[in-house]
Amino acid sequence: SGEQSQAIAGMLRIGSSIIVLAVTASLFLRVLLYVGKTNLVLTASVIYATVFTVAALIGIRSKQQSIDGLIYAMMIALAMICLLIGVYLVRVLRAQIDFIYCIGIPAAGALGCGILCYLLSTYITPHLGYTFTMILALILSIVVYVLVLLFFKSFKKHEMEVIPGGKLLKIFSDSL
Repeated sequence: SGEQSQAIAGMLRIGSSIIVLAVTASLFLRVLLYVGKTNLVLTASVIYATVFTVAALIGIRSKQQSIDGLIYAMMIALAMICLLIGVYLVRVLRAQIDFIYCIGIPAAGALGCGILCYLLSTYITPHLGYTFTMILALILSIVVYVLVLLFFKSFKKHEMEVIPGGKLLKIFSDSL
């Protein structure tokens, strides 16, 4: 079962990077749609499909028809789209992105959550089991992430009014 745990941990590491890349690509594509660049969204989709197909064919052959080849192909294609659209947004559209608040602070929160989950899985799982540790890690990760965002004042006033429980979070944030 130790071998199975290692395989699951590897899948979670790869899956988490795919989630980050997919969310970033989705955000960038929404920005392009918002500014009316629908042709670029279509072009980005074609580039993604092409890169994914080529990388998947290479990955499947090199990994002896393993699912890993498809997963790595998805990571490569998503990273390519994020890079291309990100460069386009910054260079061509001259998007003013405050990298500290948009990327740095959320990355620090995610890092804190990752460290917390690692410590919980290492020290709590042997005593309480996988299911309880997963539920505990999920709840504590959400709390840690929101606290990091609140502590570093990552939320804007208009964002606090829109999110569920924002008024309560605003009161708590003002006390920090």
